[in-house]
Amino acid sequence: MREPGQIPRRHVIGGQRGSVLIASLIILLAFTLIILGSSQQLLVEQRISSNQNDRQKAFQLAQLTLGAGEKAAIALDVDINSLDDAALFGTGGRFDGSCLNSLQQKGMCLDAAHGSHLAAAWERSIDRNSRSFPMLHPCGNALEYSVDPVARTDCANGKVTAGSQLWANPRYIIELLDSHYTDARSISGRLYRITARAWGHNENTQVTLQSHYVVPNS
Repeated sequence: MREPGQIPRRHVIGGQRGSVLIASLIILLAFTLIILGSSQQLLVEQRISSNQNDRQKAFQLAQLTLGAGEKAAIALDVDINSLDDAALFGTGGRFDGSCLNSLQQKGMCLDAAHGSHLAAAWERSIDRNSRSFPMLHPCGNALEYSVDPVARTDCANGKVTAGSQLWANPRYIIELLDSHYTDARSISGRLYRITARAWGHNENTQVTLQSHYVVPNS
């Protein structure tokens, strides 16, 4: 027989088991939170790494596009070296504020210094089918540097079909800044500015690079 007021042993054992269960649940919850936090951190790091790789790809493509633009400037220079400034920059000249000249050549942009109230060429937009597109957009008036044959545009509908490696092929524009340029080293010729824009796999991953390029007088 138990004395009055004595606690049954089975009640004490049951209380201990309940405490152990609560402690186990707390430990399990803590481990779960740690695992979830680690998984979230891993996903963030993977996303950052992917974005960095995509941007590096866009940067490399922009560099290649600048090189293509400089080669295009050399070929262009042969064509225009006999033209005077009126034929280069005037009405109907080779370089136009819309970057589309009277010969229907794209990417030939009149620079702000030779134009009236013009924004920088790479900051301009054009209107096409009641929509406005940045000059260096695939539906702008920039020249295309073809890298991915799958990438294409349907500018009538403002639609860009991404390629297998990038959102759209890079674009570039050419400005003739000075047709009678001479520097401190007595190098004379025509001074061009090439602006190139490239995209990675993501539309929002874009890199714009610029170079000044002198084609010496022959």
